[in-house]
Amino acid sequence: MNTLKRIKAGHLIVLFFLLRLYGITNPPLERNHNWRQATTNMYARNFLEVDNNILYARVDMAGDLTGITAKEFPLFNYSIYLAARAFGWQHWYGRLINLIISSIGVWFFFLLLKKYLEPRLPHLRKLAFHSTVFLLAGIWFGHSRAILPDTFSTSLVLTGLYFGLEYLYRGRWYNFALFFTIATAGTLSKLPSGFLLAALCLPVFAREVPLKRTLAVVAGGGVMLALAGWWYFYWIPHVVSTYGYEHYPMRDLLTGLREILSDLPETAERFYVSATKGFTFFGLYLAGLVLIFRRKNRLLLRLWLLLSFVFLFYMFKAGASFYHHNYYIVPYAPVMSLIAAVAIGELSQVKWRILLLLAVLAEGIGNQQDAFRIRADEMPKLSLESIADSLSQRNDLVAFYTEDGNPHELYFAHRKGWVCKRTEILDPDYIHLLRSKGCRFIFINKKQWDGGNMPPLPPLYEDENYRVFSLSDENSKAPPIR
Repeated sequence: MNTLKRIKAGHLIVLFFLLRLYGITNPPLERNHNWRQATTNMYARNFLEVDNNILYARVDMAGDLTGITAKEFPLFNYSIYLAARAFGWQHWYGRLINLIISSIGVWFFFLLLKKYLEPRLPHLRKLAFHSTVFLLAGIWFGHSRAILPDTFSTSLVLTGLYFGLEYLYRGRWYNFALFFTIATAGTLSKLPSGFLLAALCLPVFAREVPLKRTLAVVAGGGVMLALAGWWYFYWIPHVVSTYGYEHYPMRDLLTGLREILSDLPETAERFYVSATKGFTFFGLYLAGLVLIFRRKNRLLLRLWLLLSFVFLFYMFKAGASFYHHNYYIVPYAPVMSLIAAVAIGELSQVKWRILLLLAVLAEGIGNQQDAFRIRADEMPKLSLESIADSLSQRNDLVAFYTEDGNPHELYFAHRKGWVCKRTEILDPDYIHLLRSKGCRFIFINKKQWDGGNMPPLPPLYEDENYRVFSLSDENSKAPPIR
């Protein structure tokens, strides 16, 4: 117990960083959003191989189109591209980049609470440290080593928020410059992360800071909103309409609200399952909420109500995507961690605090082991590029069978083209359409094809995992079917 009491937040962050280095060089084949990890890498690889203009990102599954499209501002993808330009392409760079930035983000989360909340809440024991434990144990644990921009962007916003408060309370132009630069980068990288900056309203409205600094932060925030608005509401529609491929459909608030209300149980699961990764964590979060309402803790009440209200706006904007993809809850994880720490901080006996924290860590880590493992039946996908190279040129268009639209096999084949459903592949008219658009080969994962007829096409290659069909009359350099 005495050893556990001496553990500091910095030690814990370093320990968790080292722990999550296990399997850091794995390709994006784990169950946890391999689709989105592959598309993240697509952007980066196309920056490296096609065009490094950050305004014109490209995906591989746009058929015979250019693949130019827009989603969130591709700062994370561009970081992967810069690493690949320096060291050569590898699938895993995004994991390490995300882990480094996300670990820094946890440190600044700790500093925020240690410096600006703990002194005002002296009755809550080790609030900053306990909150850090909760953040590391929840969804942050697995997602911060995945090739996803969510913890990356939230970490940038948390870091920017720290420097924003530093500027408001202490001045100095470099604090403002760091706030504006880092927070803008985080907000552009993933718009929902920006909701955390609403916390700056509390000292401003409470008139705790000089008017001149308040006006500077308001002006900086206005420019930040303008840049985010330009990207998300002008540039994305412009790129989509110009180049004809929409990677992510945007919803209006009313449509998103209807979608959220249509499936409230699934929406609720994002909070009590996805965010916390354990019922002990979620139970302490509920206990913390009860305590701040019963004790009428005005500071925490205002902070929770303000951030929760703004987060609802993002939920409604995301609509069904919010409950279909658990990473949308990532920006809210720091809020839940803080409130859960309130319940721990109210306990007077150290042994109970330690036991509960250990239970949270055990549940959270235990429930996220799939982030470190790749199933054996996923490994054949790593052979797709060599198979495709034996059959075709790198610029040949191909199609892959997948019922759910997942393009990660297209990514591993290092080709561009289409992802098609079974009904499409068996439709002669659709096959004719693919051929007319320049598609030369169709790849079918035999283990995903649930029996029945294959396409009425000449098979060009076959092994125990894949069958490849030719759409071209030209002679191929393919090896004989095995």
